[in-house]
Parts: sequence; C-alpha cells; structure tokens
Amino acid sequence: MTATTAASQGDRGMGSNARASRVIVTGASGFLGQFVLNRLLAEGKYVVALSKHSPATQHPRLQYVSVSDLRAFKEWERHLAHTTAVVHLAGRAHHFDQAGEATDALYREANVGVTRVVYEAAARAGTVERFIYISSIKACGERSAQRPFEASDEPVPEDAYGRSKLEAERMLMNLAVNSHPKPVIIRPPLVFGPGARANFMLLMALADSPWPLPFGRFENKRSLVSAWNLADLIARCVDHPAAPSKLFLIADRPAISVAELVGMLRSALGRRRAIFSMPVPILRVLAACTGRSTQLSKALDSLEVNDSATRELLNWNPPLSLEEGIARTVAWLQATKAEFKGVRKWKD
Repeated sequence: MTATTAASQGDRGMGSNARASRVIVTGASGFLGQFVLNRLLAEGKYVVALSKHSPATQHPRLQYVSVSDLRAFKEWERHLAHTTAVVHLAGRAHHFDQAGEATDALYREANVGVTRVVYEAAARAGTVERFIYISSIKACGERSAQRPFEASDEPVPEDAYGRSKLEAERMLMNLAVNSHPKPVIIRPPLVFGPGARANFMLLMALADSPWPLPFGRFENKRSLVSAWNLADLIARCVDHPAAPSKLFLIADRPAISVAELVGMLRSALGRRRAIFSMPVPILRVLAACTGRSTQLSKALDSLEVNDSATRELLNWNPPLSLEEGIARTVAWLQATKAEFKGVRKWKD
C-alpha cells in the first residue's frame, strides 16, 4: 500500500537536524499540493508528501510516500517521528452536482473521519507542534450579505461540503484542548491558478472564446485567492508563533464581480472585453431551461472575505496581487490550451 520514492534515501538523507524541521503534507499531488510543496521547499523545509500519486515536484529534500488510504496507513510512527508540522490538504473536494444524505455521509467520512485519523496519529507522535487544516469559506456560508465574512462570524454552512468542513474544524479544536498538536485552520474562497478546475476553469475557457458574454449585470463582489498566495500563507503558519489554535480567512484584493473577472481574464489574454448586459430575469429563465438555476444564483450572489485580521496577526501580505495571479494563470492557460477543449459543464 505504501512505497517511498523521491529522495528515496528517505530518512537517511534528511539527517537528524533536517528531521527537526520536517513537514508532512497530505494530498500533496493535488492542485494545491504542488504549490505548497514548492513553497515549503523554497523555505528550506524537509517535506514528506503523502498522496495517491507522485507529485510533479522533485527535490532532494522531498520524500514521496504512496498512500492509497490514509485511514489504513500503517507507517505513521515512522514518518511522523521528528516531524514538527502537518499540512492536511487531503479530503473530498466540493462537487456542486451532488446532493442528499448519502453525499453528507461521504463528505463527513472524507473530511471529518480521515482528518481525525491524521490528527490522532500526529498527536501520538509527540513531536508535532501544529496541524494546519485547509478548510473552506463555505464553512461560513454561501453568500456574504451586508458586509464581508470575518473569522469571528457565526458560521452557517448550507451544503454537505461546508458542513463537513465546519465539523472537522470544531473536532480539531475540541481534540486539541488538552493535547498537541494545536490546529491552524485556514478558510480560503475559490482558489485559482495553473491546474485549477471547476468554475474557474470554465470561466477561463469562456474568457478565451471570441464570443460576447452576457455578464454585464453581474455586479456582485466575490473574493478569490491564488494558489501561490494560499501556499505562502500556509508556509507562514508552519512557523509563526501566533498561528496555533487560530482560524484564518484569506483572500486576494479586491473582491471583484464575475464581469470584472472575465474582463480581467480577457485583457490578460489579449482579447477585447466584449461583455454585454442581459436582464437578470431573462438569464434566470435561460438558466432554468438548461438546469443551471443554482449555478446562476451563486454567480449573482456576493461572497466577500475580509482577511485583515489574518494579515495583521501574522504580519503577512500576499506575494502576488490579484492581477499578477491572473496573469500567471493565463500564461499557463495559453501554454496548455489543448487541455481546455470540450469544456461544457459548469461545476462548483
């Protein structure tokens, strides 16, 4: 079930001093995992990547361990020895087209049950000081009303994914009351960057089309965060003394409307803006006819995040502006356009 490659000398190559600054990353081969690995390695960390597939990143200080099921993993003691932090990225991603009690159970098992297994293994190790859990802004809710979401707001998740993320957060805080490691919880909004999927992938494909788009009435405000900035915050939380037992929100600034985002993407692509206004009632009728009513409602709602407390407490500012993150992502898109042919479904 497990196999160690990438720095396959493994623990011998890390040495006793290196072990003291070792970080384990679960779900390391996923979209965000690649960015987190690169950022931790850039800071001189020794990293153990636990995932089903080998990450694209290769480095002398990176050890890959193939794990098909974290719940059945038998080598926690070996790999957690002398590890000071765990970054838990593995979990069930949000899929908009699933609903119902069965889905609630699936999300709970993956996002709560597996998280508990990993945390309890870290607690048994005795050396792990902090457990960084990547939650989601959906634990707060689906839309911000009068003002942006803040970490102190009472969470009101509306779907199975958001509920499972909130339950995992609360479980970690309860488990850590009288033990280590101390949790660090991060709630990002939509994460974008090279390799992003779901709605952002579709928006990029739409923006790269020559057709005018009816987004002129989408005057809402939605927060996003680039994978580079989120990975940078995660790396900051690994060492910062103020991070343990805290909940952090993160967002690139400013929050923008769907129309502004598509316009920004088209500008970076060298295309004309070509966005026109269509009355919202007509859009709702068209969405209903195509089975996209819920997706349209989400696109029209605001979901804005205030991360001022995060920046102040951690003395942190994102390394990239929103425009720079978009430009980097578009550059990747232009280099891999073939991957986007045939995109038809809007997923969240």
